[in-house]
Amino acid sequence: MISFEFFPPRDEKAAGTFDTVVDTLAQLAPDYMSITFGAGGSTREGSYQAVNKLLVEKKIPTVAYLAGFGLAPDEIRRELDRYRELGVETVFVIRGDKPRTPILNPIPKVFRTRRK
Repeated sequence: MISFEFFPPRDEKAAGTFDTVVDTLAQLAPDYMSITFGAGGSTREGSYQAVNKLLVEKKIPTVAYLAGFGLAPDEIRRELDRYRELGVETVFVIRGDKPRTPILNPIPKVFRTRRK
């Protein structure tokens, strides 16, 4: 199985490089490509746009990441719904890293990491 993982492009220059690299690697016929999701949803919109580009525009099987740390249940549901509406069939859900900046809205207890 062959796959490639990408961070979403952060600016116009990176977007151009992203397109070039994706087109080059797509020639290797990977089983899928994946797009990461920044801590606390910090790259949420960029991740969504990159998944859209791979899946819808370039017709490449795509796995979307979802890092749940710092996201409320409604935010997680909203992101999963967006990916489903886009046609994503596989989402890799992880706890994720603690964001570098403090979380402004504390998350419900059910989504917190248990401490021993």
